[in-house]
Amino acid sequence: MQRIVENPGGFRQVHTYEPMTREKRPQDPQRNGAELRLLPLERDGFDGCPEALDVYDAEGRHCIYLVQEGFSADYNRAELATPADIARVETLEHGGEYGDDMPQLVRLWDEAGRAASYRPITVDGKAVDSKGFCIESPASSFKCREEAADH
Repeated sequence: MQRIVENPGGFRQVHTYEPMTREKRPQDPQRNGAELRLLPLERDGFDGCPEALDVYDAEGRHCIYLVQEGFSADYNRAELATPADIARVETLEHGGEYGDDMPQLVRLWDEAGRAASYRPITVDGKAVDSKGFCIESPASSFKCREEAADH
């Protein structure tokens, strides 16, 4: 499935995803993050805070989560270059549309006491199995691979 967002100036953002079925959802049965593996992804270059996390459970199910705090000179986000830099994990708001143990909010702290909060990527309010984002520029002949579009 795809969601295509048309932006001013002819830019298009194409998000490719699959539904996040009950079987795919990472579970946190103790609701404390102890059984989760967290892989920091993508940095914006302004600070050491990952813009996304790949959250895996003990069975290998996973979901991509996005940071909730944008970069700001006034806000000190957690700096997490590797999973070893994560000093503390807190999982909150478990469940969602299935009422299970999938964390809907993951909060991480670094050794300096800075925190960052992450939520699953959603489409129409439901967590999805994101396959990636692609940006098309009107100045380029490059086009994202399109499937049956879900505008």
